[in-house]
Amino acid sequence: MKYLIETKRDGGNHVQVLKKHKENHYTLAWTFALKGDSAPIVLAEMYNDDCFVIGNWNGWIRIYSISKKELIFEKNYEGKINTRAQISEDKTKLYVSVGRTMTMEIISLIDFSILKTIELSEYVESQFFTLINEEKIIYYEPDSYDDTHGFYVLNPVSEELKFFPVKYPQWDDLEPFNPVINVQQNVGVMPLTDDIEIKKNEEGVSVFVLKIMVFDLDTFEITNIIPIRELSVEHLGYKENDNEKIAEELKTKEDEEEYQEAVAKLINDHIYSIVFDDNGSLWISFRGGIVRNVTLEGTLSPLLATESLNDNDSGVFKHPYFHSRIYKVKEDTIILREHSETYKMPYSKEELKSTQKVIAKKVMSTKPYEIIISTEEEQVIEEHKMVVVDVSDVDLELSYIAALDEIIKLTTAIDDIRSGHVLQFRVKNSNGVEDDEVFFNKAIQVKGGEERIVKIIENFVAYKDSARLYSDYEVTALAHAMYALADTSEKHIDLAIQYLGAIDFDHDVFNRESLLQLLKEKYHKEYGDQIVEKLSQLEFGESWVEDYTENCLV
Repeated sequence: MKYLIETKRDGGNHVQVLKKHKENHYTLAWTFALKGDSAPIVLAEMYNDDCFVIGNWNGWIRIYSISKKELIFEKNYEGKINTRAQISEDKTKLYVSVGRTMTMEIISLIDFSILKTIELSEYVESQFFTLINEEKIIYYEPDSYDDTHGFYVLNPVSEELKFFPVKYPQWDDLEPFNPVINVQQNVGVMPLTDDIEIKKNEEGVSVFVLKIMVFDLDTFEITNIIPIRELSVEHLGYKENDNEKIAEELKTKEDEEEYQEAVAKLINDHIYSIVFDDNGSLWISFRGGIVRNVTLEGTLSPLLATESLNDNDSGVFKHPYFHSRIYKVKEDTIILREHSETYKMPYSKEELKSTQKVIAKKVMSTKPYEIIISTEEEQVIEEHKMVVVDVSDVDLELSYIAALDEIIKLTTAIDDIRSGHVLQFRVKNSNGVEDDEVFFNKAIQVKGGEERIVKIIENFVAYKDSARLYSDYEVTALAHAMYALADTSEKHIDLAIQYLGAIDFDHDVFNRESLLQLLKEKYHKEYGDQIVEKLSQLEFGESWVEDYTENCLV
């Protein structure tokens, strides 16, 4: 298709519709914010030449037309974290598995009618839902017991639901590994959770063997168990002084629960991702930017191991904090992703057949594709997470009062203006564009500005969720407004301390380093006892007092 849909989560969610310009080059066709939605997006996909579906993990489904640039269908299932949706192979239906309701709903992507609602006879884990075909949907049940670990199979036509138990339940209840499914080959793959095999390798060194299991999607019988990596003691942990301790935990089975926790941690710490390529073979990524190709029959390529990361030549097995997963496999390049950053690892078919055990690789940052974006479009994208107040048609001095009045009104309903955990203001006036810090420092100097900023801070302090709002990662929402007030007069000390009590103490940086310092420098001599007394009454009073008295320098 000529369009690619990307979603970004910066505070709230926003969408970028990219139009293909040429191979691996796109222009921005449309961008918009998903107002009121900060939940992770689990579906963002075109289903014809003009329309695409967006769905978050709570089951908020929205369908848009690119040509009309408008929302054409919306339904919020309010499924609480584990709702998932998938488009049928013929692109005419959307299957929605609603978490915590035991409901499956099928929506027509032609006229948006509800084709069918199925009430399931058993509770299923919707976040592990895979549409195989129109007569078969599978749900993985990651239970930790042999008789309840396995797969539910739903026939949406007959509405029959069957359970197939599968051996080797995972021992990690909190973050189980999602099975990887290949519909064309009718198989699934996941890490094998069992007693770790410990053996001597060819050099006589003790190694701990990681394995995967392959299972059939009709019978769910295990068809193969494949050793995929031998870990020597020196490669078990992140830190060298942890290795012997981990090895001992894996060798000793005196406490079954502790042993299972050690095995689950080993698997999760080392197996990062498993994907199928177009030829039906597997690619597995391990901690530290290490990749291996594996066939379903069990043939292993050498380990392709990051030696140099963006010219950081630490050496092979020396990048333990490179937490990359496989993003895409190309004919001669593996694209790795760590958070929002992507990297390329080149390889050749000859290397995959090599008898070498390890092949060192230089890994460099890359972009999966180029996006051509104008300066104006960059500003629009930046403003998705902001509350923009436009008073550019008002005389400059009057514009500050007009903007403050608007912000007072807006902060009486913060739920309607916040972008996820971000509350950040941008004012456009005849001077240009002014963000929080610049705007409030100027506005407080205008007659009538001070009392209006007080009202804004009072609105924020009264908001039920103020502790979760920031203007950026280290600055809490409206921190610059509060600082400007506190810098003006001692009459705002009480409000400053109320503000400190409303924000997130654990993740605050700016106020500890700046606002507390300001209070001490300007007001400690006359009001120090009062400040300490009021700080001590806050939820984290002891810590605020400690920061004020010990860490602030006069």
